[in-house]
Amino acid sequence: MARSNKGNHAFTGIFLVGLGIIAIFDFWWPGIMFVIALAMLVSAMIDGRLGENIIGIAILLALGVIGLWGKLRLDTGFPIWPVLFIAIGLAYLVKTFWKRPD
Repeated sequence: MARSNKGNHAFTGIFLVGLGIIAIFDFWWPGIMFVIALAMLVSAMIDGRLGENIIGIAILLALGVIGLWGKLRLDTGFPIWPVLFIAIGLAYLVKTFWKRPD
């Protein structure tokens, strides 16, 4: 089931206000994670679909909190952010396209 017009409008409104705020304060990373998570949360609550979206919201919030701790790097100095994004993205793709035997 798709989001309702109210949910879509709420998401868009919160997203745009959040973008404006993070632009004013130059807080793009990890601010964008909090903005998207908040927009998803409000939209899901309006549409009554919080349970279906809670994992995605939690992941975005977790990445934002980790980002607040500073630059997370491996012992080699290699930034771990791309690895986190790739791992989470691959998990979503596997979940989406994995065919279960019937």
